[in-house]
Amino acid sequence: MVAKTPKQAISELHDKYYGNKKEKIAVTVASLHEKAKARGIKYFRILTKEELLQVTAESINPQEITAITESAKERWKSGWGKKGRKVEA
Repeated sequence: MVAKTPKQAISELHDKYYGNKKEKIAVTVASLHEKAKARGIKYFRILTKEELLQVTAESINPQEITAITESAKERWKSGWGKKGRKVEA
């Protein structure tokens, strides 16, 4: 039986309880922005992470993309105004 080094033993325990970080692929907002830009989606910078995940999905049609971006655009425009007054869009 080959003795394990302390680093190997700790690494195995960490992977057992917390999972292997190398196997997970992180989905960041920046990577989603790149995908949306490559697909030619307008207003991708004002979308939230959840909306970006929906918009960059392979199974979505152009009408759904338009609906999501329009709702995000309305939300974004509602923030413009002066001290409580809303600007009519």
